[in-house]
Amino acid sequence: MFKSFFRSGKQSKEVVYEKRERELRSGDTPKDTASRSSEGQQLDEEDQSKKDINDRPKRADPLSHSMPQQAREPLDELDDLANAGPSAPPRPQVIAAARNLLFSEGLDTLDSAAGANAEALAETLYQQATILRKTNGHQEAVPLYLSALTCYAKLDQPENMSACLNSLGISYKELTREALKRELTALTQALSPATLNVTWEIYSYQLYKSVFRRVCDLAEKGRACHRWSLELHKRMGSLAGQANQISNLAMIEQLMGNLDTARRYQLWAAQAHREAGRLADVAIDLMELAHLDRDLGDEKAAAAWELQAQEIRHAR
Repeated sequence: MFKSFFRSGKQSKEVVYEKRERELRSGDTPKDTASRSSEGQQLDEEDQSKKDINDRPKRADPLSHSMPQQAREPLDELDDLANAGPSAPPRPQVIAAARNLLFSEGLDTLDSAAGANAEALAETLYQQATILRKTNGHQEAVPLYLSALTCYAKLDQPENMSACLNSLGISYKELTREALKRELTALTQALSPATLNVTWEIYSYQLYKSVFRRVCDLAEKGRACHRWSLELHKRMGSLAGQANQISNLAMIEQLMGNLDTARRYQLWAAQAHREAGRLADVAIDLMELAHLDRDLGDEKAAAAWELQAQEIRHAR
């Protein structure tokens, strides 16, 4: 189940996730215009960031049709895809759960969040956190992002809140990756079925339990960030913003070994980006689908996704 974790350490994959910082900042661009990074610079084709199908992709583009507003197959009411799209209802319980998880003592813990300087303070905190995150200082970036988020929440600025949540989710995702690597390395070096005198099945289960008890909290916080951001984009009426967050959720699921779920989310994001006219983002999503199908052992499907991504990029 950790195959995708070891593969996803490649630099190209890291760039794809890192650049999925699509949220709009106040004063940048109106909703549903071209994606921008937190510095306001235009993202190019290589910059980063799904409605499920039963069959693996064919050469014919399965994204050429408009994205249905409802899933073709029944989805659990708590499934993110069942609650995303142009007419998706709000989920206040999701926001409440995210707040409780990220702020165990409540949003009022930052006293300086109140007052006339709250917006300037939030922007300073956000920029400092982003500098740390982009230099792999994810642990140090988290409290700054949380403080900035507190300010933006008090000011009721959904665009800035979403930007903050997106970046915070990225940091939690990378902390999850680091924790997985650290725990897996230590356990696999110290233990083996031979030294424990147990079967491989029992060993694998114990390894799974030991590792996931230490990392699932981090992963769940990353999910909470992107789900909260998803709800904000629903409030702002941004389909492309929703697609970005579904794609980010897919990347967390991939890291945690939930490849089928990740593939379903990533395909939904590609369809939604196509619906929103974001072809550069579609190409990114198709490359993510190629990574997933390759992890799932379908090299032919992966090659087909890569070819479609290249065709989209060359056509722009």
